[in-house]
Amino acid sequence: MKIFIPLLTAFIFTACNANMATVAENKDSLTDVKKISEAKSLSEKHCYENYSEKDSVKLELITNENNATGTLQIKLFNKDGNKGTFIGKMRGDTLIADYIFMSEGTRSIRQIAYLKRNKTLIEGYGNVVAKDGKMVFKNIATLNFKDITPLVEVSCDK
Repeated sequence: MKIFIPLLTAFIFTACNANMATVAENKDSLTDVKKISEAKSLSEKHCYENYSEKDSVKLELITNENNATGTLQIKLFNKDGNKGTFIGKMRGDTLIADYIFMSEGTRSIRQIAYLKRNKTLIEGYGNVVAKDGKMVFKNIATLNFKDITPLVEVSCDK
């Protein structure tokens, strides 16, 4: 009996400490879940499209503060289409991102730029160079945003 009481005390003490550690871990987990929920609630999702008789472009843009991610699908008449994802930054009203896509069975990366005007996105064009395995704009400051095929904001529920 003399051995049983110290063992029982040690067991209860260990169990209480384990429960306190679990409570601390759960509190941290709850904090992490709260941070993730807040980040998701701060995110904004917008969808844009442009359709002509033979071409189509669809872009889904998710922003959280200055960070931007999304998907882009381009189908041009008599050309191989491409579909992929992008990750980048919003610089004021301009999206600058790396677009990772598949075209003709090859994975490629190229920089893209879109200027947000009201409910549209206008693609930016400029000279490009190969750098670190991707095509990037030579000088972002000199991009030309031509309103040739603007992407118009649409409902993302389509």
